[in-house]
Amino acid sequence: MSGARIYAKDTDAIRSAPYNEDKMAEEKAEAAVDVESPTATASPKKVRFHYIKSNNFRSIHADGVFGGPTPRGDISATFFNERRPLPDQTVQIVNEDGKLGDELMEERIERDGILRELEANIIMDLACAKSMVIWLQAKIESVEKALKEDKTEETPDDISEENKPDAVIG
Repeated sequence: MSGARIYAKDTDAIRSAPYNEDKMAEEKAEAAVDVESPTATASPKKVRFHYIKSNNFRSIHADGVFGGPTPRGDISATFFNERRPLPDQTVQIVNEDGKLGDELMEERIERDGILRELEANIIMDLACAKSMVIWLQAKIESVEKALKEDKTEETPDDISEENKPDAVIG
C-alpha cells in the first residue's frame, strides 16, 4: 500500500535559520517517514507534528484577559499586562556644566490610573476553547501539587488578596 510522506525537519536548522518550508522539506527528504494513507476503514497509526516559531512569536506576561464571543460564534481573548503609565513627557534642568540635573516634577505630563497594555488577541472556536480549559486546568493542578510538595516557595495562598491579578472576562 502506498503511503503519504511526512518529513522530519532538523530542529537545529529550524532554530538557526528563517523558516522556509519548501527548502527544508527538500533538504530533509532523506529523513522522511512513511505513514500509511488513511482509507475508508483505516487511519494512520501515528502522525508527527512539527513546532516552528513564526516571525511574530514572542513570550508575553499576562495579568489578565478581556474578551468574549465574536459575531461568528468564536471566542476572542485579549491578554494584557498592567502597570503604572510611564510619563508622556519629562523636563530636566541643564546644569551649567552641560549635564542633566533634576527633573522638574511640576512640568511632568503623565496619565493617571493604571495602564493595561494589550499584548495579544487570540480568537478560537468553541472546541479549541474547551480543549484549552481542560489543558489549563491540568497545568493548574500540576503547579498546585508542586507547590504543596515544596512549601519553601511562596504559594498563591501567601499573596494578599489585593495583590492577586484580576482575570477579566467581558
